[in-house]
Amino acid sequence: FRRVLFRSADSFNGTPGKINDLIRERHAAMPLQAAAQVMEHLRETFSHYRHPQIPDLRVSLSIGLADFHPSFKDAVMWLDAADRALYTAKNSGRNRVKISECTVVHSA
Repeated sequence: FRRVLFRSADSFNGTPGKINDLIRERHAAMPLQAAAQVMEHLRETFSHYRHPQIPDLRVSLSIGLADFHPSFKDAVMWLDAADRALYTAKNSGRNRVKISECTVVHSA
Protein backbone atom coordinates (compact mmCIF):
# COMPACT_ATOMS: atom_id res chain seq x y z
CA PHE A 1 0.00 0.00 0.00
CA ARG A 2 2.77 2.46 0.93
CA ARG A 3 4.52 2.04 -2.40
CA VAL A 4 1.28 2.48 -4.33
CA LEU A 5 0.17 5.46 -2.25
CA PHE A 6 3.42 7.39 -2.57
CA ARG A 7 3.87 6.55 -6.24
CA SER A 8 0.32 7.70 -6.91
CA ALA A 9 0.69 10.73 -4.65
CA ASP A 10 3.74 11.78 -6.67
CA SER A 11 1.73 11.54 -9.87
CA PHE A 12 -0.99 13.68 -8.21
CA ASN A 13 1.66 16.27 -7.23
CA GLY A 14 0.90 15.58 -3.57
CA THR A 15 -2.26 17.69 -3.48
CA PRO A 16 -4.24 16.65 -0.37
CA GLY A 17 -7.58 16.55 -2.19
CA LYS A 18 -6.15 14.37 -4.91
CA ILE A 19 -4.53 12.05 -2.38
CA ASN A 20 -7.94 11.74 -0.69
CA ASP A 21 -9.41 10.83 -4.09
CA LEU A 22 -6.76 8.14 -4.48
CA ILE A 23 -7.48 6.64 -1.07
CA ARG A 24 -11.24 6.76 -1.65
CA GLU A 25 -10.85 5.14 -5.10
CA ARG A 26 -8.69 2.29 -3.82
CA HIS A 27 -10.71 1.65 -0.67
CA ALA A 28 -14.33 2.44 -1.53
CA ALA A 29 -16.91 0.95 0.86
CA MET A 30 -14.23 -0.20 3.30
CA PRO A 31 -15.45 -1.04 6.81
CA LEU A 32 -14.53 1.65 9.33
CA GLN A 33 -12.15 -0.51 11.37
CA ALA A 34 -10.31 -1.56 8.20
CA ALA A 35 -10.08 2.09 7.15
CA ALA A 36 -8.65 2.93 10.57
CA GLN A 37 -5.97 0.26 10.08
CA VAL A 38 -5.07 1.66 6.65
CA MET A 39 -4.89 5.19 8.10
CA GLU A 40 -2.79 3.98 11.03
CA HIS A 41 -0.34 2.45 8.57
CA LEU A 42 -0.26 5.73 6.64
CA ARG A 43 0.25 7.71 9.87
CA GLU A 44 3.10 5.47 10.91
CA THR A 45 4.70 5.69 7.47
CA PHE A 46 4.61 9.49 7.64
CA SER A 47 6.09 9.49 11.15
CA HIS A 48 9.15 7.58 9.89
CA TYR A 49 9.77 9.96 7.00
CA ARG A 50 13.17 11.66 7.06
CA HIS A 51 14.30 14.21 4.51
CA PRO A 52 17.99 13.85 3.63
CA GLN A 53 18.53 17.62 3.50
CA ILE A 54 16.53 18.37 6.67
CA PRO A 55 17.33 15.48 9.06
CA ASP A 56 15.64 17.18 12.04
CA LEU A 57 12.33 17.43 10.20
CA ARG A 58 9.61 15.27 11.78
CA VAL A 59 6.25 14.70 10.17
CA SER A 60 3.10 13.79 12.06
CA LEU A 61 -0.38 13.03 10.85
CA SER A 62 -3.63 13.34 12.77
CA ILE A 63 -6.64 11.63 11.20
CA GLY A 64 -10.32 11.65 12.07
CA LEU A 65 -12.67 9.02 10.64
CA ALA A 66 -16.44 8.72 10.76
CA ASP A 67 -18.76 6.04 9.52
CA PHE A 68 -21.67 7.06 7.32
CA HIS A 69 -25.08 6.86 8.95
CA PRO A 70 -28.39 7.05 7.07
CA SER A 71 -29.56 9.56 9.68
CA PHE A 72 -27.09 12.12 8.31
CA LYS A 73 -29.18 14.61 6.36
CA ASP A 74 -26.25 15.69 4.18
CA ALA A 75 -22.53 15.27 3.63
CA VAL A 76 -21.81 18.16 5.98
CA MET A 77 -23.11 16.12 8.91
CA TRP A 78 -20.77 13.25 7.99
CA LEU A 79 -17.86 15.65 7.61
CA ASP A 80 -18.67 17.21 11.00
CA ALA A 81 -18.44 13.78 12.66
CA ALA A 82 -15.05 13.14 11.03
CA ASP A 83 -13.90 16.65 11.92
CA ARG A 84 -14.75 16.09 15.59
CA ALA A 85 -12.73 12.87 15.52
CA LEU A 86 -9.83 14.80 13.97
CA TYR A 87 -9.92 17.40 16.74
CA THR A 88 -10.03 14.60 19.31
CA ALA A 89 -6.87 13.19 17.71
CA LYS A 90 -5.17 16.58 17.80
CA ASN A 91 -6.26 17.37 21.36
CA SER A 92 -5.15 14.00 22.71
CA GLY A 93 -1.54 14.38 21.65
CA ARG A 94 -1.59 14.61 17.84
CA ASN A 95 -0.12 12.02 15.47
CA ARG A 96 -3.10 9.70 16.03
CA VAL A 97 -6.02 8.12 14.23
CA LYS A 98 -9.38 8.58 15.94
CA ILE A 99 -12.76 7.19 15.01
CA SER A 100 -15.81 9.32 15.64
CA GLU A 101 -17.98 8.17 18.52
CA CYS A 102 -20.76 10.32 17.17
CA THR A 103 -23.40 8.29 15.40
CA VAL A 104 -26.11 10.91 15.00
CA VAL A 105 -25.39 14.58 14.46
CA HIS A 106 -28.07 17.24 14.17
CA SER A 107 -27.71 20.10 11.72
CA ALA A 108 -29.35 23.49 11.91
